[in-house]
Amino acid sequence: MQQIFYVAQEGNDLNAGTFEAPLATIEEARNRIRTLNKNMSEDILVYIREGRYFIDRTLCFDERDSGTNGYKIRYINYPGEEAYIIGGTPICGWESYSGSIFRAYVGQKAEANWLFENGEPCVMARLPKKGYYTVEQKAENFEKKGFKYKPQDLPEKFSYKDARIFIWPGEAEWNWFTETKTINHVNFEERLITLNVDSPCILDKGARYFIQGSIDFLTEPGEFYFDREAGYLYYYPRSLPIFQQEIVAPMMKRIVEIKGTSPEKPVKDICFDGITFCCTDFSSEYTMPAIEIEDNDERDEFRHGAIYLENACFCEIKNCRILNSGFSGIILNRYAQENIVSGNIIRGIGYNGVYLTGWGPGKGNFNSACEAYVNRCNIISNNFIRDCGMLIGHGSGIQLYQSGENKVANNDISRASRYGISLKGLIYKHMLNGPGVYFGKKLNEDNYYDFLYTKKNLITNNHVYNVLYDSQDGGAIEMWGTGKDNTIDGNMVHDIRSGLEKGAAIGIYLDDEVSYTKICNNIICRVGGASWSSPALIKGRHNILENNIFAYNDTQHAVFFQELPDSELESLTIKNNIFLIDKEKYIYKFQMLKGTTIKACDSNIVFSCSGKYCVGIYYDGNAGDEEIPWEDWLKLNDAGYDKN
Repeated sequence: MQQIFYVAQEGNDLNAGTFEAPLATIEEARNRIRTLNKNMSEDILVYIREGRYFIDRTLCFDERDSGTNGYKIRYINYPGEEAYIIGGTPICGWESYSGSIFRAYVGQKAEANWLFENGEPCVMARLPKKGYYTVEQKAENFEKKGFKYKPQDLPEKFSYKDARIFIWPGEAEWNWFTETKTINHVNFEERLITLNVDSPCILDKGARYFIQGSIDFLTEPGEFYFDREAGYLYYYPRSLPIFQQEIVAPMMKRIVEIKGTSPEKPVKDICFDGITFCCTDFSSEYTMPAIEIEDNDERDEFRHGAIYLENACFCEIKNCRILNSGFSGIILNRYAQENIVSGNIIRGIGYNGVYLTGWGPGKGNFNSACEAYVNRCNIISNNFIRDCGMLIGHGSGIQLYQSGENKVANNDISRASRYGISLKGLIYKHMLNGPGVYFGKKLNEDNYYDFLYTKKNLITNNHVYNVLYDSQDGGAIEMWGTGKDNTIDGNMVHDIRSGLEKGAAIGIYLDDEVSYTKICNNIICRVGGASWSSPALIKGRHNILENNIFAYNDTQHAVFFQELPDSELESLTIKNNIFLIDKEKYIYKFQMLKGTTIKACDSNIVFSCSGKYCVGIYYDGNAGDEEIPWEDWLKLNDAGYDKN
C-alpha cells in the first residue's frame, strides 16, 4: 500500500498524517518518512493542503530523506489547491510614526534587506528615487573603498548608520557587475563616501550608483527603512489601512535546502511539485566575483536560492512557483548531477532565476580536474522566468558557471537585468594571474581546458527576449571563458537592446576565449542599440555559425567577429545562414582579420533592403573600418568566400 501523508494548516504533528488527521508541518512528514524509505517499492507522497505556511527556519533535507530503489519522495500540492511556503513573517503591531509612515518593532528576528506588501516587492528608501547618480571622481589612495559624489546629488546632511551603496564599479562605461556596500563614513564637507568593504574594482568617475537605507530618504509609498540597532521597521504603505495589508519581512535566504553530507553521501530522489515558494532575504553586503585576481567564482556567502541543492542527484523541482527570492530562485551548488528543474514559474528574483555553479578552476579538495567536475548532467527545461537581477545587476534568467553536459531547453526568459542565459568559466590570461598550478599540474596553453567545466552543454529551443534592461555588453545568450563543445541550437532571440544610451546589446555572444562552440538553427531579430551592438558577436577559435536566420536588426553589422590581441580568431565556419540586412552597414564585420581566420564561409543567403552589400574589416580600431564591396569580398582567399 502506497505511503501517503497530508500536511494542512489546521493539522497537528501528533496526528496520524492522514487526510482526516493531517500533520501541521513538512518537517514532521519528513521525519516520519525517514523510518519508511529504506527499501521503497513505490513513491512516497506528501500532499500539502491549501494555505499560506509562514516558516521561520529553512526546511532541510539530507541523505536520510532520499528516495530509494529509484523511487521518489514527492512533496506535492493537493490537486486543485494552492500551497504557499513563505520564508518570512507578517509584520504586525504597526503604529503611526510621522505623516504616512508607520513603524513596528521587530527586534533582531529579521534582517529586513527586502520587504513585501501583498506579495509585491518594496523598495529600501533611496536616492535618487529612480535611476542613478554618477560618481564625480575616485577617492585618492583608497579608490576601491570610497568615492566623491557631486554636490547637487545628496543632501547636506543625512543619517547613514544603516545606509548602503548599490554601484556598478569600474570605469563609467563598464556596467558589467554590481555590488552592494555598507557605508562606513560620509564626509559631508569633502563629499566623500567611505565603504566598509573594498570592491575588486576602482570606483571611478562616471560609475552609476544609488544610496539606500536612510530614514531621511523615506518619502514615498512602497519604501521602507530598518533601524537595526533599535529593531524598528519603518514603512510607507502603498495601501491603507496598513493593518489590512500583508506586509512580510523575509526570515531566511533559503526556504528549502536539499543537501547531502558529502558527494559520497548525496541526497537523492526528492521531488517538489506544484508548490509556491516565496519571500527570501538579500544581504546588506554583496561583492562580485573577482575575475582578475581570483577565479570568477561566486563567493560562498552569496550562494543562496529559495530552493538550494548541493550534494544532490536525481532530484526534481517541477511545476512550482518561485517568487520574490533575494538571491537566486533555484541554485544547484557544487556537486549536483542529473537533477531536473522543469515547468516552474520563476519571478521577482534578486540574482539568477536558475543558477548552476560548480567549483572554480583548481578549487576544492580534489586530486585532479576530473574529480572536481561535479556540477553536470542536469536538465533545466520549460521554465517561465521573469524579472531577474532585481538586486544584483549582472543577474541572468539562467546561469551556468563551471557546469557541464546540461540541457537548457524550452525556457521562456525575459526581463533579466543583464543576461537571458549565461555560461561562464575563466579565461586563460586570468588563470595565469592565479596560482599557475592546478591539482599539481602547471598551467599551459595545452591543458587549461582541462580545468574549464562549462562544456558540452546544449542550449536549445529557448525563447529569450527583452533582457539587458540595466546593463550593457551582454544579451540574450552569452558565454565567457567556457570549455569546449557547447551548442546553441534552435533558440528564438529577439528585442535585445541595452537600457543604457551607449550600451551594447548582443543577441548571441561568444565572448572572450569561447571556442569550439556551435551556433545553429537560431532566429535572431530586432537586436539594436549602440555602435557595436550585434545580432551575434563571436570571438575565439573553431566556432561554427550555421543555418541561422538574422533579420530586422538595427545594428551596424549582422555578425561581428572580434579578435583580441591575446586571443586570435581562428578556423571560423560561416555557412547556410540567412541574412536579411535591414539597417546594417555590413553583412560581416571582422576585427584584426588574418588570412587563416576563416575555415569556411559559403552557402549563405543574403538580402539587403538597401541594395548595398559589403563587408567591414579593421586591423586597427583607431584607423577605422575598411569597407570591402561584396564583389571584392568574393575575390578574397582565392575566391573561396561565399562562392555559392
